Amino acid sequence: MVLGSILIPVIWTTAFEHTVFPLNAPMWTLFLKVICEFIVRALGAAAPWPRLAVRRHGAGRTLSGLGALRTGASEFGQVPETFSLGFAPIGGSFPVGILLYHWRDKAPRTCAVAVTIALITVLLVLLLLVLVLVLVLVLVLPLIVLAASNSKMDLRLAAWSGNLSYPLYAMNYPLVCLLGVIGLKLHLSAWGRLEFAYGGLAVPAAIGTATFHFYDQPVRSWLTARRRAQSASPI
Repeated sequence: MVLGSILIPVIWTTAFEHTVFPLNAPMWTLFLKVICEFIVRALGAAAPWPRLAVRRHGAGRTLSGLGALRTGASEFGQVPETFSLGFAPIGGSFPVGILLYHWRDKAPRTCAVAVTIALITVLLVLLLLVLVLVLVLVLVLPLIVLAASNSKMDLRLAAWSGNLSYPLYAMNYPLVCLLGVIGLKLHLSAWGRLEFAYGGLAVPAAIGTATFHFYDQPVRSWLTARRRAQSASPI
């Protein structure tokens, strides 16, 4: 409980779920992203010019892509046996995000619906071919993000979905597990299980929205104000 609460992986076998974060399995990606972000930021800070920094991020992305090809799967890092291999595929997302940000003005004007359809199609293909998975992670998904960065979309919907993405990602796994147990206890028919599954989607979305507005945003605002006050105060 203590290790899971402070984002420390459990790299030995336990009586709980076989993952490095038994309380919330997807947290392994957050841990690896934090470590990789520190490394990439350190490389960027060491670059004397912004253009050189972008090139270093690009080099980090290339190395991460090669690491993904070497490992052959994006799920490496979830269990203790493959935890050390997870840094290569996970570490590529942060450098490529920086590159896409620098290239955002070059993105063509696109339709949000078309980009969404392209994303759904790609995700369906991922279920069929492992090789396509690697190519998509390294090349196709970044291109879709770049195209979507300049698409027309309602700003309120975009802001809500963006704010929801992190709390939903961080909390969906235990909530889905809880809903799964409840669904089994209800002994529903096949149609009833389908209705329960789609209705259950609203639960993580509602809890994630409430968490962002009543916990995450106020705490971050308080921490930001505290940091600014400390920076402004004389030593």
